[in-house]
Amino acid sequence: MAMEQSCLIILVVWLSAAIGATARDEAPVTAVTCGALRGTVDAASESAAFLGIPYALPPIGVRRWQPPVGLGTSPGRRSDCWKGQLDASKPGPACLQGSHFSHGVQSSEDCLRLHVHTKNLELSKISDPTSSATDWKLKPVLVWLHGGGLLEGSPFSLQSGYGAQANLTSENDVVVVSVQYRLGVAGFLSLASLSHHDVRGTSGNYGLLDCLEALRWIQGNIRAFGGDPEQVTVWGQSSGGSLVLALLASPAARGLFHRGVSMSGSPKLNSTTVEAAKYWHREVVVRSRCAEIGFRKRREKELLDCLLHLSAGELLQAQPDNWHADVWSLEIFTPTWQYAPLLLVDGEGGILPRGYLQAFQDSKHEAVPAILGVTREESDFAPGQDVRRFTRSQLMQLLARYAGRSQEPAFVEELGRLYGLTGNLSSDWEPQRKYAEILSDMTTICPNFYLAGVMDAHRPRSAAPVFSYVASKHLSKPFCVIANFTKMKPLYCPRFAFHAMDEFAMLQPHFLYNFTEEDRAWGQRLRARILEYAATGKVKAWQRFSTSTKRGQDEGHVSKSRELLSDYNVIDLGVEDENMQRYNVARCNFWLQSGFYDSRGLVNMAATDPAITV
Repeated sequence: MAMEQSCLIILVVWLSAAIGATARDEAPVTAVTCGALRGTVDAASESAAFLGIPYALPPIGVRRWQPPVGLGTSPGRRSDCWKGQLDASKPGPACLQGSHFSHGVQSSEDCLRLHVHTKNLELSKISDPTSSATDWKLKPVLVWLHGGGLLEGSPFSLQSGYGAQANLTSENDVVVVSVQYRLGVAGFLSLASLSHHDVRGTSGNYGLLDCLEALRWIQGNIRAFGGDPEQVTVWGQSSGGSLVLALLASPAARGLFHRGVSMSGSPKLNSTTVEAAKYWHREVVVRSRCAEIGFRKRREKELLDCLLHLSAGELLQAQPDNWHADVWSLEIFTPTWQYAPLLLVDGEGGILPRGYLQAFQDSKHEAVPAILGVTREESDFAPGQDVRRFTRSQLMQLLARYAGRSQEPAFVEELGRLYGLTGNLSSDWEPQRKYAEILSDMTTICPNFYLAGVMDAHRPRSAAPVFSYVASKHLSKPFCVIANFTKMKPLYCPRFAFHAMDEFAMLQPHFLYNFTEEDRAWGQRLRARILEYAATGKVKAWQRFSTSTKRGQDEGHVSKSRELLSDYNVIDLGVEDENMQRYNVARCNFWLQSGFYDSRGLVNMAATDPAITV
């Protein structure tokens, strides 16, 4: 180890001598444990970008559906490193994915790469890996996990606005790392045959394992870019936020990061096990040319061999069509685990020994500061129905039918009372906004508040505060980019505080949308809050969530042990930041007591399905 550090020191000093003499337009150079890197200068941000850095061996061939093998982090793997200087000026392909949202994106199974943006090029100062951050003014590190339903997306997906990380680096003293991880059937498949193939003796969660390996790489290498390995904030939006929550719940992640930010993380607080998923994921086999082999134990090796030899294209074709369904358009009691890949509980000794809700309740989680954010009208991103012309009565009946409660007058009446549906709707767009607001509360916002409450109640608050915000700002004009890049018909342009609006405003990808001064100011304020938090673990202008709870009664679907929300603080990100006490508490407890947290939040699959013939 000492020899490796000495070699790294010599290489950094030698290379950084060249950097000190270069002009701004010359390629920046640095060195990591696997060798030298030549990056590129981002002209717009005047920062250095090191793109497409491999952090693990390609997960292809026999390494398909195996944990990642780290580059420069795994003992005895130095022979797998590159020779000479690696060109890190291009990002390379995204991880294997279909084209529901990201059509036109080049993707590959050989994708385990990360990308670093930094303004710190004084690498000659970083001559001793054991020196303190104070000595060399190392910068806080933001690790970005993109969204896309664990199915699609990449840090450089222009369609999703995930390509603006340089904006953060250019204006702020921070090092930004964005991570690519396996997606869809390549990243989250679980089958009995794969469990016998996998060195862990289980299967699934490969994308999460990739994130863990990337964090290990960051711990060992981020100093080479001016980043502080003791100030790492993991930050994700949508399914990236779900990965942040999983990392907070994973014993394997302890010590690898120090703060977490989940923007609109999934309310599907999974307690689904690998054993259950092995049955539900058989549809992948049924859709492939391996189907004729079947699932009998005596032919398990034959099935595995067939699956490992599927081409990337065949693998995508085998991915279930309904994994692309928009969960907001589903009837409320539809089991949403059928419509997306899942993070799976893999038992004691695994990376997720329990669902992250249970981990937080049991205080068996990484007690680091956490922010859980949502947007006010999450479901406006892709509404299931155009209800602009609906009357009050039609809207209430639709929502009650979605909830499976249309024959319960008391439920319908209480729904109308809580959401102000007691008179005429004021404009053409008012029914659409109410529709988005109500669906968002039941599917995303209230489950996230409940999770924040559980986290806050089961951790040392002084050392690990929990913050929660709801972004209520509406952009100045409809955001038609999403409609243009997707295949939704008829086209719908989100106009309220839609899912990902906070991320778009924060990153401000100008190639997607012409932000007004007011929009930019709002996004810059949120960005300043997140960066303050990354540097200190606190936000001075925000109050902590700081909840108290009370026991709920057994009413219909709700368990006697269900805790209801009582007093808590949420930051309302409107025109100004406003600390709101008991924000939405009556509405959220209405959904908790009515059973919607269990139907949309807690996912439990049966171990077998009678529709599947073994």
